[in-house]
Amino acid sequence: MNNLTLFFDNAWKWKCGLPEDELPEMGKSKLGNVPDLEDLIKMQIVPEFKDLEKAADVRMIIGVFRYKLRKGHDFFNYKMLKEIRKKLNQYEETKNLEDLVDAFNYVRIEYLRARWAGYIMKPVNDEGIHAEYLDSK
Repeated sequence: MNNLTLFFDNAWKWKCGLPEDELPEMGKSKLGNVPDLEDLIKMQIVPEFKDLEKAADVRMIIGVFRYKLRKGHDFFNYKMLKEIRKKLNQYEETKNLEDLVDAFNYVRIEYLRARWAGYIMKPVNDEGIHAEYLDSK
């Protein structure tokens, strides 16, 4: 039984005046002690992420002047996954951050298109490290 289920079971028992079950120590996970939420946010969400979002927003606005103002959201008619791969390949070759920002924008557009198409986000069983470490050499 997970902690949330235990919590609600105990809340019900408390409300009914029944003896409550002992809850596991909070902050424990399979990884050991987990820092509190404030510390996790500081560790996992670095201020430079906001810089990326701002750069991406500026690129979207600049696109209006370069390509024309789109009525509604007709950019959902484009093959975004193909463009994402293309921009990531260009970034890998050139190390130009503009290509990475463009890929980020295409991901945002694809995310909206997918949500509006009825796609849902489902939990993924993805144990372990999510990306390879850079070589330290």
